Amino acid sequence: MTALDHLVRPDVPTTGWATAQGRRRVSADAATARTATGRFAVAVADGVGDTPAAAQAARLAVAVAADEAWGADAAGAPPAVRHALADTAPTVPVSRLPHQATAAVAPPDAGAGDTTYAVAAGDRDGWCVVWVGDCRAYFMPQTPGATALPLTADHTIGQYLRERGVRAAPRLDRVVTTTARKGVPGWAAGPPGPGRLVLVTNGVHHLLDAGAIARTAGAAADPAEAARLLVAAALDAGGTDNAAAAVADLH
Repeated sequence: MTALDHLVRPDVPTTGWATAQGRRRVSADAATARTATGRFAVAVADGVGDTPAAAQAARLAVAVAADEAWGADAAGAPPAVRHALADTAPTVPVSRLPHQATAAVAPPDAGAGDTTYAVAAGDRDGWCVVWVGDCRAYFMPQTPGATALPLTADHTIGQYLRERGVRAAPRLDRVVTTTARKGVPGWAAGPPGPGRLVLVTNGVHHLLDAGAIARTAGAAADPAEAARLLVAAALDAGGTDNAAAAVADLH
């Protein structure tokens, strides 16, 4: 397991992140953070498949997304990530399902990788989160007993069907309709006021619901420790997938 905390100062949002490989062959989830006076950026990514190419795509996505969000705003992350991934290798076709969905299976090791991700960034004037796929963002207001408010909606076949009143088998929640290489990203404004922002990959939220995420993330004052507790709780709950979490305290 890897965990990192950024410098803690009372006048800046403090951030931390953690990742765990689980029982997968490759550690294909990634996370990162940027922090300075009055500004922050955090990101997580979930490589599509259990291959080195997927891991490379996830690491590149969080680095480029966080850099773009830090330098400008989070809305510029999707085109920047697509451009960066396009420069790594030619795209290898992957299995498809109806509605132009991309099955959550790996391209060949020799091909180009793909990933889903979420990135959040902002300053004292406000912040937002942008995502593609099924990485999630939650916000916990700084009030006693506050739960984790979901900010994102999964880009999956399961979610697509439920939004249209159709019952969906649980397995369809593991089939993404948008990835970093293609599809339309989601965007959400961050709620005002102080609180804790949590970004997680599906290796965490498939095992922990919003209540468990709130309780676990709220059990530590330090953001890096909160992120570490989240990935550890997912593995303790029986998770075998890669897991990643990034946490930012907003003052």
